[in-house]
Amino acid sequence: MSSRAFTRSGYRALLIEYRDSDYNAHELCRRLEQHYRTLRQRRHDRRRAAIESGLEDPYPQDEFLGDGEIWIPSDVRSRIERRVKLYQERRVDLAGIGHLRASERTTIKKLTGGVRVSHVDEAIADEIAASLHDQFPWMSAATDIAWQNLRLSAKRGTPARVGPLILDGPPGIGKSAWARHLAYFLSAPSTEIDAGASNASFSVAGVERGFNSAEPGRPIQAIIQHHHAGPIIVVDEIDKAGQMHSSRGGRISLPDALLGLLEPNTAERWTCPAYRLPFDLSAISWILTSNDLQMVAQPLLSRCDIVRCPPLRLEQILTFASRECHRRDLSVPAKEAALEALDQFSMSSRRPVDLRDVNRLLDRAAALQARPMLH
Repeated sequence: MSSRAFTRSGYRALLIEYRDSDYNAHELCRRLEQHYRTLRQRRHDRRRAAIESGLEDPYPQDEFLGDGEIWIPSDVRSRIERRVKLYQERRVDLAGIGHLRASERTTIKKLTGGVRVSHVDEAIADEIAASLHDQFPWMSAATDIAWQNLRLSAKRGTPARVGPLILDGPPGIGKSAWARHLAYFLSAPSTEIDAGASNASFSVAGVERGFNSAEPGRPIQAIIQHHHAGPIIVVDEIDKAGQMHSSRGGRISLPDALLGLLEPNTAERWTCPAYRLPFDLSAISWILTSNDLQMVAQPLLSRCDIVRCPPLRLEQILTFASRECHRRDLSVPAKEAALEALDQFSMSSRRPVDLRDVNRLLDRAAALQARPMLH
């Protein structure tokens, strides 16, 4: 098993200045009350010194203060509360978060102190590439590009990032599984978006503020949920991405939503339409998959490294199945039965066998193994 990437905290994912002490009404009131007591104590000390020196009382209108805690009149407390409210409003305006609801500000605060991000050194990059190649030897072209990207991140000392990649090849060869294993080795969260879904563009970019269903896209949701700025986002079957047209004639498409996120320079300060705040999404790794490269939008092709993944050979499928049997802890009879069924299926099927077929057969074998013995 490969060494995994190490994470560091403190990476800024949100580019606004937001300190909790600037918005905590209780803390602000406490600080102003303490400031009031300090001023009153100074006046009291000057008054006492003047009287003891036989001089005229400089503050004859002040009440006599004993040695206990200074009492704050109700009118002064009201003035403090009004001043705190005005200060909060001005700080919110300066931070650019005045339009957010209280619950949204609570969510945003999770990012302002910095989040985690994955880093690798060159040795870990080499081990990750070796493990990926061992588990997915037919994906060697994708593994080589990921290896180069990780070694470059290690040399620069920047967060570990791969892509953007387009993995093009027949269905069922493990393109998405390869991306999930990469996320595991990078100690990074991963999320998948179905490009063929009608709301795929909204899943990436989010729904614009002003709509009842307004919410951030899946990338920002992943960052907030996992407190990690560099998730791996897998966009499945990008060749099936369609377009949506609004009632006003506007066009909404997944490729359009992706363009500003695939370029690191523009992703560094990408404005979320739901929060209307700038986020740094440059540490995200984008892995797109396709079954027909000719159907992929040209702007995406020009922004991604294209990896052509060949169909699986029978010996590769059998090796994968054997490894999966061991991982699932199947008994020797169950393993032999599953491999024999797979061999028969490959000879009788009218289409090439893929990894999904393997997993279905192994699921059946595991279910049969788990059945109770009948007496």
